[in-house]
Order: sequence, then structure tokens, then C-alpha cells
Amino acid sequence: MTTELLLEKYDVDLKHARHVADLALALFDHTASLHKLPKNARRLMEIGALLHNVGMNIDQPQHHIVGRDIVLDEDFTSLDTDKRAIVACMVSFHRKKVRPNLEPAYLSLGKKDQSIALRLAALLRVADGLDYSGSQTTQISDCVEEEPHICLHLTGPHARTDGARALAKADLWRKVFEGELAVELTNMPDESDAAAVADDTPEADDADTAKLEPAMPQLSPMRSTCSLTEMGRVVLRQHFRRLLDQERRIRADQGPEAVHQMRVASRRLRATLIILNEVAPTGKIRSLRKEVQRTAQAAGGVRDCDVFLGQVTNYVTNLLTDASTNGATQPLVPLFDALQRDRVEANTHLFTYLESPRYAKFKRDFAAFMTNEPEGWDTTLRVRDRAGRLLWQRYEDLRAHEIELDIHNGVAEENEALHELRLSGKRLRYMLEAFAEPLGPKTDEVLKPLVALQENLGAVQDVAVAVAYVANLDTDDTDLEAYVASRIAERERLLAELPRRWEKVASATYRRKLMELIVKL
Repeated sequence: MTTELLLEKYDVDLKHARHVADLALALFDHTASLHKLPKNARRLMEIGALLHNVGMNIDQPQHHIVGRDIVLDEDFTSLDTDKRAIVACMVSFHRKKVRPNLEPAYLSLGKKDQSIALRLAALLRVADGLDYSGSQTTQISDCVEEEPHICLHLTGPHARTDGARALAKADLWRKVFEGELAVELTNMPDESDAAAVADDTPEADDADTAKLEPAMPQLSPMRSTCSLTEMGRVVLRQHFRRLLDQERRIRADQGPEAVHQMRVASRRLRATLIILNEVAPTGKIRSLRKEVQRTAQAAGGVRDCDVFLGQVTNYVTNLLTDASTNGATQPLVPLFDALQRDRVEANTHLFTYLESPRYAKFKRDFAAFMTNEPEGWDTTLRVRDRAGRLLWQRYEDLRAHEIELDIHNGVAEENEALHELRLSGKRLRYMLEAFAEPLGPKTDEVLKPLVALQENLGAVQDVAVAVAYVANLDTDDTDLEAYVASRIAERERLLAELPRRWEKVASATYRRKLMELIVKL
């Protein structure tokens, strides 16, 4: 597919796209001695500029991410793999704060092409800002270079507003070219917007302002009929970006929630890889699943300590606020000390892993897997061709635990069996979430009872871990005995609640709702 066909297919505003492309090419030509890009990069400059808003009519708030996916997944045969990834980076980086190491397309490139992508994106951001008014009237009349500084001479009735926006979007320019950008207005007519208030506030950063789990970008109105390959790769990129963002937060010591979300992202990556096992090379899927699991385990050690410490802290707080314990000394000191030592050890292991060559290689390999041409993939299978079978199979796996767990007659006591039931619930949940867009808004009606069951079983598992942990402490402490007794009592309450939660998932009503979702595909 050609650039022109993509512009037509996605109903791109051609006037804005063409004007931004012209401005970008003018910047490319005027600043050749600054950017030092090869001549063949000029073609990529034009293509990236023309396509920078290709995702606008699908999902405006995240059109830079949707546009990147369009560039990577459309049959864009005029570009080879690396050039396509460079254009995808330009589209992704043209708005919001640029964090290259969160972008799979960028990570898939070699160092030379990464440098090209950043330099082209820096030029594109400024060119896009120069049509912030949407009037296509601002022009570059001259470009004065005093290395490493550049001054753009602008003309046009909206040059002040557009110039201010271009400067606000020159943050990447300053980093890449290590110099300042300035604008100077020439031939400003009296009726210009000289008195207008320019929006020179830097664009918000998705990673800092969004919730930890922002909504998935839309793919298309016909999501259920798109290829399973396309959907799976888009979902992988979304969760991979989340994983990388949480890695950044962990390195910045931004609290335990980042560790939790990194583990959640890794689990969702594994769930999506299971789906893609239907269409992608099995050996590659197996290798990546293994590395994702290793990442989840590295984060999981820290997360388990955080959850345990939080529960013990709440228990002690409640104990000390009880009127009958006024003046009591701090209880459970041996448990606190042991957990804090374990957390330090787990955190050290996590950081050692994040700094390891193995993890760096995993990120490069995973980025290439979801970015490069899907060679050896079955791109003919649609979402609707496999989603129903996969979902129903996961549901049947969940229901099969009834054989081991006599839930309506007291529940089996085996913690391992309850844990396996919980894992089966998670697998179904993550798969439902992966297919939530094509399944439709009623997916929540199927997810909510499943999440409630999973939370119950998760709390049961936490009790099992706590009791086993205390049993391994080499100490005699009456406070610890009381703590264990309270956890066992909590487990009994949870198990008493389990049949009701299970019934909502195992009922004929639930099966009918799940099947209705599948049928609508």
C-alpha cells in the first residue's frame, strides 16, 4: 500500500498533512548542516510528515499511537522493515513528551537508525507546531544558522501562535541537536494574530499524567474482522509500553505500585502471547513467554513482600488502636524484620535483572517481534475465527476445577488446588480483556463476577503464604501465634464466601452471557 492510499483509507486531513510535510522538508533542507542526515532520509521525512495524523479519525487522544500501529501493520510494501520502523517512530513521537525507550519500534532499531528516527522526529514536531492554527498559512521565509542555534523567520497571519507552538514542541530538537531554536516574525500584517495568546505550554506526558492503565486505543470499527495477527501485535505493544513505563518508575523509586503494575503488564503480555500462538511461530512464542515469565518472577518477589508487609502493617495498626492494647509494645517485630530483609533481597534481585544483558536482549527481541514484518505468521485468521474457541476453552479449564474442589460441600482444603483455580480464573480474565474491544461493552458483565472470584481466591492464597512464612520463622512469639490464628479465621470467612462467588461464574446465566458475547463476534 502506498502513502497516498493510506491517507485516503484513513481520511486524513490532506491540507494539514501536505503543509506539515512541506514545512518539514523545508526544515530538512535549511538545516542539513545541523542534522547531518543522509539524503535518502528526506523521503522518510516526507512520508512521516504526511502520515503523522493517520490515526486521528480512529482515536483522537491517542492518534500518535494508533498511527504508529497503522504504519507497522498495514501492507506498506514501499518501505523495508527498518525504514517502516523509523516512520512509525516519527508518527509516535510527533506529539506528547518523547520517551524513546518506551517505544517498541525504536527499540527494534540499531543505534544508527535510532539516531535517524530521533532527528527526523525532532524536525517533524517543529513542523507540526508551525501549523498549530490549522490555517496552512505560516511559512518559513528564511533560516539563519549560528551553530548550534537556529532562527526561523516566519511569515503569515498566524505566525505568532504557530511559532510559539513550534518552540513548545522543540524539546526534542534541543536534546538531539544540542542547540536552541528561535523564531522571528517578518511582514506581520495589521490583521495578524499578534495579540493572540499563544499556547506555549509543553504537551502533557502520557506516561506521567495518564492512569497506570489507560484505555486501549481503538483499532477500527470492524475490530472482530481484523486479523488476529494485527490485533495481537497492537495489544502486545500497548502492554509492552506499560511494562517499560513501570520499569522507568521502578528505577526512579516511585513506590510499590510500579512493581505491581510491571507484574500485571508481564502477565497480560503472556496472555496475549498465548493468543498469538494460534498464528505466530511456536518456537518464538515459547521463547518470549519464558522471558516474560522471568520478568514477572523478578517483579513478583518484591510485590509479594509489599503485599505481605501491607497486610501485617494494617493488622498491627488495628491491634494498637484497640483500647485493650493501649501502652503495648510493638508486636510482630520478628515478622517485620524478616519481611524487610526479604524485600531488600528481592529488590536487589529485581534491579540486577533489570540491569542484565539478558533483560536488554529480551526487550530488543520482543520489540522486533511486534514491530518487524510478521514473517512466518498466519495473517489470514481473523479475531472472530479464533476468539470464541479460545475463550470457551479457558472457561472450560476453569470449570474443570469442580472435579477437585467440592465447593458446595465445604471446599477442599488443599491450598495448591485453590491456587490453581485462581490461576485459571486469571487466564480467562486476561483473555477476556484482550478481546474486550471486539466482544463489546457487555464484556464487563462477564468480567465482574470473574474478578470477584479471583480476589477471593487471591486473599485465600495470601493467607496460605503468610501462615507458611510464619511457620518457617525460628522464634516463639505469642503475638505471632495470635496473628496466625487471625489469618486462619480470615481464611475460613473467605472460604465460606467462595461458593456464592463461584456460583455466579459457574451458573447457566453466566455461561449464556459468555456465549452471547462469542456469538456476536
